Amino acid sequence: MNIVYKSKLNNVVPLFDEWEDIGILSCLQGHIGEVWADDEDVPTVAKIISVGFCYVAGDANSPQARELLHQTPKEFELQVNSETWHKIVEEELADRIYKFTRFQFKRDSSLFGRARLQSYIQALPKGYEVKQIDEAMFRYLPTLEWADNHCSQFSSFAEFQKYGIGFVVLYEGTPVCAASPYVYSDGAIDIQIDTVENHQRKGIATACAASLILECLRRGIFPNWSADCGESCYLAEKLGYQLEKKFVSYAIIG
Repeated sequence: MNIVYKSKLNNVVPLFDEWEDIGILSCLQGHIGEVWADDEDVPTVAKIISVGFCYVAGDANSPQARELLHQTPKEFELQVNSETWHKIVEEELADRIYKFTRFQFKRDSSLFGRARLQSYIQALPKGYEVKQIDEAMFRYLPTLEWADNHCSQFSSFAEFQKYGIGFVVLYEGTPVCAASPYVYSDGAIDIQIDTVENHQRKGIATACAASLILECLRRGIFPNWSADCGESCYLAEKLGYQLEKKFVSYAIIG
C-alpha cells in the first residue's frame, strides 16, 4: 500500500463516487486525513483514514483488499459500501469487530425551522448562556476530558475560523456543552456535540446544536448529522433533520 499525495487524489475519487460522507469528502479535497491505495496512478482498492474513521472502497476481490482491512487501527470505525465488502469484513475481522447501525440524515437546508431553532436557544434554563467559540475557548476545550475532541483536528484558530463554526453553553461561566465540527469539507461540516453528564436532559445540547445549525445556515454551510444511537436520532429529529437511510458500520475492538 502507498500513501496518495494531494497531487494524485483525483485518481482515487472514482472509488468513492457512491459515498457522501463528510470525512471522505474532506480527505479527497485535501483537508483532513490520509489516503492509501495499491497504486496511486491506477488504484483498484483504497482506504481513507480520517479522525477515528477508516473507509475502504474499490475491488473487494483484489489481492490487496484483505490487507487493507487488517490494517484498520483498533478503536477506529470501519465503513465499507457494498455487500461483497461487508461479507469480507465479517469473515476476515470476525473477532475484531462490533457490528452496529449508523443513521444518516438528509442534507436539505429547507427542513430546518429557524423560529423553532431559535426557541430552543431562548428556552435555556436560568444560569445558562450560549457563546460562540472564540480563540480562548478554542484552546481551552481540548484540555477538558469531556470535550477533548472539540477543535483538536484544527491546526490553528485561523484554520478554525476559515472552515469551522462552534458554540458552547456556559453555566455560571464554565463550559458544560460544546457543538463543533468533527470534520469539515467544502461547504459542509459534520456536527459533534457533548454535554457534561450532570447538565444533561435540560435542553442544553438542543440549544447548543440549534445555535450551530443557525450559524451554518447563515453562512451557507450544511450542518450534517450522523447518529449511532437512539438518543442522537431523537435530538436530530427534534432539530428538524429527517432520516435518509440506515447502514451497517463496524467498531474495531481488537
